Amino acid sequence: MTVVQPSIASQITLDLPDLDEPASGQVLSLPDFGEPRLNGLHLRAGRWLTPGRRNEVLVGEAFAEANGLRPGTPSPCY
Repeated sequence: MTVVQPSIASQITLDLPDLDEPASGQVLSLPDFGEPRLNGLHLRAGRWLTPGRRNEVLVGEAFAEANGLRPGTPSPCY
C-alpha cells in the first residue's frame, strides 16, 4: 500500500530574547486532525496540538532544553 500525505515546509528565523544571534528553524505543516501518517512524531513531554489553535507549536527536545523551554511556556513571538 502506498501512502501519500502532502505537507508544507518553510525555513524561518527565530529571534529569541536569550540568544545573541537569531536561530534558524523549519516549520512543518501537520494534518488538521490527528497525527501524521508519515514521519510520525513521538512526544516525550507536553501534549499534541489542539485543532484550530494557531498559537501552539511542537519543538525538538534538544532545542527546548538548550533554550529553557518547557510545555506551556509562553512564546516570545506573541
